[in-house]
Amino acid sequence: MAEIMTESGTTHRETRIYVFRGVQVHRRKDAQGQFTLLDAIDEDEKKIRQIADRLQQHGYGVMRARHNRAGRVYCTCKATWAGRGIPPDDPFNQEPTTGEPIVKSKLIHEDGAEKTFAVVFEAGDVAMAGLQEFARQNHLGGARFTAIGAFEEATLGYFDWQSKEYRKIPIREQVEVLSLVGDIALEDGEPKLHAHVVLGRSDGTTRGGHLLEARVRPTLEVMLVESPEHLHKEHDPESGLALIRL
Repeated sequence: MAEIMTESGTTHRETRIYVFRGVQVHRRKDAQGQFTLLDAIDEDEKKIRQIADRLQQHGYGVMRARHNRAGRVYCTCKATWAGRGIPPDDPFNQEPTTGEPIVKSKLIHEDGAEKTFAVVFEAGDVAMAGLQEFARQNHLGGARFTAIGAFEEATLGYFDWQSKEYRKIPIREQVEVLSLVGDIALEDGEPKLHAHVVLGRSDGTTRGGHLLEARVRPTLEVMLVESPEHLHKEHDPESGLALIRL
């Protein structure tokens, strides 16, 4: 059940608050005015994982992280609606997604257990959230991918070793995707993406970093290869990140 409140310091900006497994989940509007953005924070990593799993089952792309603050460890979950159309009224009480594809894709080559997919995003699609959901629906766990295309906006990240957090780099302009490379591995049984990108601006300069999220315009063409052997990520206490362990 959701409670609707108005954030302090605003006049017309609403935040919807859901309580799931005893944790408050805040749902906010995106730039288009729809309630597509959700986030939660708690010291109990299991509860945050349960929230992330439920949101993924209902068509959201999810990113989890751990943060060290004042000697305490907090776990966060950030989700973006990855399905087409309007998000569900209640992301926790709706029926799970039927598995219908949220992006256009085609299996273009198969050699034994190795598969190659072409995945094409359209204008307005949320890139990382959509690719996360594609990986979940296709049970990917040992993949690599490259992509070219363009974004109308993006958020990059630079990992700050001292704070153990990603320093966000907002890009609020039309940019070309000059290079996008990444991999997919399993963390707690769920596929997790790791991607880096170089973006070209209108004056020929570039911006680059860890790709946190981006909105496509007009297209993003992804070539993705899934290997027969899956990879697994484990929490690294030194960095605070989930890293691939061989």
